[in-house]
Parts: sequence; C-alpha cells; structure tokens
Amino acid sequence: MLSHSDVHYLISLLLLTVQAPNVEIRLGDRIYDQGAKTKRDVDITLTLVNSDGTKLVAGVEVKDEAGPLDLIDIDHMINKMRDMPSILHKMIIASNGFSKPAIEKAHYHDISLVHFNPWLDYYTDNIFGVKFPQDLEANNVLYTTEVVSPIFLFRVGSDIPETEPIGLKTKVFTEPKSARQMNFQQLLINIRTQIANSISEEQKAAIKTDESIELIVNGTIRDNPTVKINGERITLNRVCARVRCIRTDSRTKPTYWCLRADGQELPYVACAIFDIGIGSSDLAGMVCRPGFSAKMVRIPATARSRRVVRKFEARFRQNGIGDLKDTSSEDI
Repeated sequence: MLSHSDVHYLISLLLLTVQAPNVEIRLGDRIYDQGAKTKRDVDITLTLVNSDGTKLVAGVEVKDEAGPLDLIDIDHMINKMRDMPSILHKMIIASNGFSKPAIEKAHYHDISLVHFNPWLDYYTDNIFGVKFPQDLEANNVLYTTEVVSPIFLFRVGSDIPETEPIGLKTKVFTEPKSARQMNFQQLLINIRTQIANSISEEQKAAIKTDESIELIVNGTIRDNPTVKINGERITLNRVCARVRCIRTDSRTKPTYWCLRADGQELPYVACAIFDIGIGSSDLAGMVCRPGFSAKMVRIPATARSRRVVRKFEARFRQNGIGDLKDTSSEDI
C-alpha cells in the first residue's frame, strides 16, 4: 500500500513523463514568499528553463485525503501562493476528487485540478495501447539484517575500535553546515543502515530462499558524526559488526494508478508499480503515456523510509529509467 510520501514521489515521476525535456521537477522545494520574507515548502515544482536562461515555475500541491477536497483547501493554496511571484501556474492533485464549490473556486483562480486515481482498464484495450495480465505477479525478494555481535565503532584515522560504550546520554554532534543533524537515536539508525547497506549483492545472492548467513560487515558511517565520551569529542567514520542476513521470498502484484485532468473522462498518464523489495524496499514499475513508449520508474527505499518528503529531483537517466535524485543537501 502506498504511503502519503509514496504518493508524492510517484506523482512526481508521472508528471515527469508528460513534461518537455527542459522541465525540471523537484519535490519538497522551497519557494520565496515575499510577504513572509522567507522560503516556504511547496510539494512539487515544475520549472521550464528557456534557452535564454529565464524560468517559468508551476507549483503543485498533492492532497492524499480520505474524501473530496473542499473550498477551504482551495483557499489555502490561494493564500499560500499569493505572495510567491515566481509561481506562475498552480495545480492541485487529489486522490479523492473535489467538491463542486472547490472546482468553481479553482477555475475562477486558474488553478488546474488533477485526479490521482486507480487505473481501472489496465488489462483491456485502453488509450495507452498497453495491456497488463490481471494475474501479473513478481517475485519479491526481501533481505533483512540482524546484528548478532557488539557494534564496534572507529574514529577517523584509527584501526582500533573504541572501547567506551555509547548510550542514550551520549551527546552527538554533526558539522554545522550538515543538512542531516541527528540525535542519538538517529545515530543508531544511521549505523544500522550503513551496516545493512554494506552487504554486497554477491553476498546476498549466496543466500537461498528462507535461509540466512552470518557475515562480518564493515561500513562507513554517514556524515562523520562526533560523539562526546568522557569529555572527549570523537569523530566516527567506520563501523564493524557480525550480522545475520535473512532472505524471504514472496509473490507480489502491482498496483495501477493514473492522472486525469478534472472534467476529462480519460487519464493522460498511468503506471503499473511494484513494491519489489529486492535488497531493500524500492518501488519500481512502468509508466505509460498515449502515443509514446513506456518508461521504467523507480522510487528508492531511501525516499520511502522517510516520514516526510525531502528535496528530490525527478529525472530520466540515459537508459530511460525515471528516477529520483536526492537534492536535500543542495542550496535550492
């Protein structure tokens, strides 16, 4: 089942499919508000870059709500973007439609309304010219890790592990300019994530279905955090531990989604998406557009694991795969 953040990421890749090559799409962007004299979050921005370097920006708000959006939701977008002169076009994408007053208000203010809905005719003749079998399935291979030994931490420039334990009261520091400030719990998540990511695909391939192996894993700690132990600040950059890697196989079916402009009967872009879980929990699938070849898309596990949408840029790589590039540390 798609989470709220999954919906944001998937919509960005669907939008990417129908844009011109010179359109940049970013999630979690921050746009300057003249009234508040600060930058504010906008769910998705589409920026058309002209040959002379000028930019035309559209602001998109995504609403994954349980019921139809009402007048108050349209008012909120109008008020939010009123003092953002760089946004020249506004769009709202909703998963459960719009009330009639909301539609009238949006039309009055030239706000485009788009529906994000299940794609119902994916298995029969449709506008996209692509049919998927109703019994389509994929093998879902999931690897999980358990730490089965003490975790050894290494400071920068040392091959000898630290002997002093770290605990809940340990203070954690990161560089002042780091975009990923963390507390102790986040440090532990960081360490465990790097341990899991350090297991190679070759090592995973050696594990049979529903079996496990134990490995000695060395990993690099992201962002080089500093901890304070016995009055001394120690910058960490490496971790070592014995872990058990477990493989679980299952069968999974895709879900089918589409975007449809309000007032139109047919969608203009659609996708079949798998929660593949191959070594992680990526979302991957195919995006279809009438009159064009289908494209592969992927939403990485690093994006899905976050509770909020971070700054990501949607793009197509040379091999025709729609992907998300993390831009959270960029000054945009």
